[in-house]
Amino acid sequence: EEKKSVEIDLEIDAYIPDSYILDGHQKIEMYKRFRGATSLEDIEELQAEMLDRFGEYPTEVSYLFQIAKMKVFALLNGVEQIKQAKQEVTILVNEQITATIDGSKVYTMGNQFGRNVNPGMEGQRLKIVIKTKEYETAQWLHIAFEMIKGLKKKKKDQGNPVK
Repeated sequence: EEKKSVEIDLEIDAYIPDSYILDGHQKIEMYKRFRGATSLEDIEELQAEMLDRFGEYPTEVSYLFQIAKMKVFALLNGVEQIKQAKQEVTILVNEQITATIDGSKVYTMGNQFGRNVNPGMEGQRLKIVIKTKEYETAQWLHIAFEMIKGLKKKKKDQGNPVK
């Protein structure tokens, strides 16, 4: 089975500042743990450990955690790319998963965030564009996370096939 990956390219200050962890080796160790996190349990363990070892973490580190969680759901739900350009974040879902998704359910999910979330298609792939202009970073990051996490529940209703 091929290892699934997701390309995440966001213009966010998500890093571990020196004011939080000064030691270079410890910092590298923590970045490796972020990269290696493949489940919410991994991320929660890392959060608990960082709080325990280094105390309350700053916003930059909380963004790292949010992106790590987003990556977990992106991999689960067939998201290939989460990319920010100018004042838009684009989420692209692979063709296989797109084929199983009910587009009208995705529109409804996007509507809760108003006119700044626009689902559509790019070829055979579901594309969700989030306009970030009116939002603080934490707000649009939350919207992107909820849209990605919610894809799982937007599958087309499967009839009961006769076995």
